[in-house]
Amino acid sequence: MIFSIFVLCVGFVSPLTISLNTIPKKAVTYDVEVGSYLYVASTDASSLLQNIFITDGTVTTAYYLSQLGVNSDGTKIPYVMTTDKLTIQGNQEYDFYFATGYIYITTANQAKDPYFMVYPADIESFISTNYKNATLVFLNYDIDIPRTSAYIPVKSARIIGLSNTPFKIYWNEPSPNWNNGSDFPLQLVFMNPYEDIYFNNIDPIQMNTDIWYIRVYNGITLQIDPTWIDPNTIVSSGYNATGMIMSTYNIQDIQIPLTKDSSYGGTSGMRCIYKVECETSFTLGGSFALGMGPSNLVDLNIRSGVTQQTSDYFSIKSEDPHVGVFAVQYFQQQGDKLTTPVPTSTAILSTTTGTTTVTTTQIIPTTTTSSSPSAYFLLTFASIFAFFELYN
Repeated sequence: MIFSIFVLCVGFVSPLTISLNTIPKKAVTYDVEVGSYLYVASTDASSLLQNIFITDGTVTTAYYLSQLGVNSDGTKIPYVMTTDKLTIQGNQEYDFYFATGYIYITTANQAKDPYFMVYPADIESFISTNYKNATLVFLNYDIDIPRTSAYIPVKSARIIGLSNTPFKIYWNEPSPNWNNGSDFPLQLVFMNPYEDIYFNNIDPIQMNTDIWYIRVYNGITLQIDPTWIDPNTIVSSGYNATGMIMSTYNIQDIQIPLTKDSSYGGTSGMRCIYKVECETSFTLGGSFALGMGPSNLVDLNIRSGVTQQTSDYFSIKSEDPHVGVFAVQYFQQQGDKLTTPVPTSTAILSTTTGTTTVTTTQIIPTTTTSSSPSAYFLLTFASIFAFFELYN
């Protein structure tokens, strides 16, 4: 599923993604830039791809462009645009409705940048780079696994073995000014560090959008596997850990246990980008919850929260499996050993819609070394209270 925030306008050239299931039967011409790169990412049948015609001075097919292969470093070999017009047309005798692939076109500046690299995510691969300012773009493909559940996405790439160097992950294609220093908050789905917190352990991450990219600031290593694994099988990887869960339409209830030692203090939190169609809650057990009601399905929203308290688990619950889209990063960092009970901690919660941010403060009882029923009752009551306060 593509939910790109970039719109092609007459006279304005930007990165372009075209789903093959929207290929017209009549020729359509797009503005592009000479020298920009074109990629076809598809596992659709060759007979279908051979009947999608792409014209850039000369006529070729989507099938030919999908077979260009990869370079020795694993990056995908592009087709280089020679004119500023691209015409695409499908054979009128073919139905492209069930096609899963897409065409991706960069800008000329992105194509000229030696540190702007595009990788196919259709095979298991290990990537390591020491570049200090690079953009790694990944093209997802239809995954070859049994669809035994509506929760399994059409496309998915599983990321493991991420190094703890500074980097940021974004969904959808990089914008024309991708390297101008902006965080692009409505595309940013994961970061290490989170503000000033570095994480040594990163739980497996699954990216379900057609295109996604990583901004690298001091080298990175990672492994890509074109598959999807039930998020309920995730066990957080340590006391100082973070991860991210994404949904591009359907999501099941999820609960991920977090590593916690109640004799230590610490910090936990989350950041969520979302457009939801029904009541949905994101909860750090024992700390606080972010409750989302049905949102404006045109605009993406951002909510986040951080509290000086560790949590037992991270969970997602929804009244309906058809949630919409979201990406939520959760994290936890262990602090100092507790010597005396700490009366309260403060959760800083913020909400952003468009360019407006609202910040609220919620007082939440902290954990102590005590496990008495009264302490547990207060903690549970405070978590419920926080949820309703946030939702209302």
